[in-house]
Amino acid sequence: MFAGVINDRGVVVVSHGDLRTTYEPVSAQVRVGSTVGAGQVVGTLELGHACGNASCLHWGLKRGEEYLDPLAGVTDPTLLLLPESAVAAAEAAASARVGAGSGTFTRPVPGPITSPYGMRFHPIFKEWRLHAGVDFRAGCGTAIRAAAAGRVISVSFDSSGGHRLVLGHPGGVTTHYLHAQGYQVREGTSVASGDVVGTVGSTGWSTGCHLHFTVKVNGESVNPATYL
Repeated sequence: MFAGVINDRGVVVVSHGDLRTTYEPVSAQVRVGSTVGAGQVVGTLELGHACGNASCLHWGLKRGEEYLDPLAGVTDPTLLLLPESAVAAAEAAASARVGAGSGTFTRPVPGPITSPYGMRFHPIFKEWRLHAGVDFRAGCGTAIRAAAAGRVISVSFDSSGGHRLVLGHPGGVTTHYLHAQGYQVREGTSVASGDVVGTVGSTGWSTGCHLHFTVKVNGESVNPATYL
């Protein structure tokens, strides 16, 4: 059980063995680690999804990192989670997001995303945590490229992120590259979009070769997928 706030939105995650359900935006009425029964109230619905002036629930179902259809296990096939009128409102809200799916950034490595942004069961610490970025599959030694033109803010090493690089971009945006073998740029230097800045590794808290990529706006993490 997870109950908390992610990006100013209340979220409840309930584990059911190898499955988990997510509910948002919700003001939680349960605590992290508590046990709940079927039909038990876990929270109250808040405003947050694009449903005009009404409240509506995002209900998700996942097995590991695989998204499933939550309606597959519902006996009433007429159930609708969103009114038909919500489609236009959702599309308008999506188009208004900064950098939403517009390819503002280029991918730092060519591999696919293997772990998306959001709550996940941490592969090392075996607990639910916010994965504040995306993981790209890439072999050790693969070139890491700057996702956008910017300036090198820091090149460092720490036990969690391993070799870590932070680039600054206009508008208070920063991009963060973790777990590398190393970087070939220095603090204060400028880079162009697509410049090679380092190579993929498996340093820090890592279970194998990959690139963890984070985007922050004014210091707060956002979903990098909206910029790619």
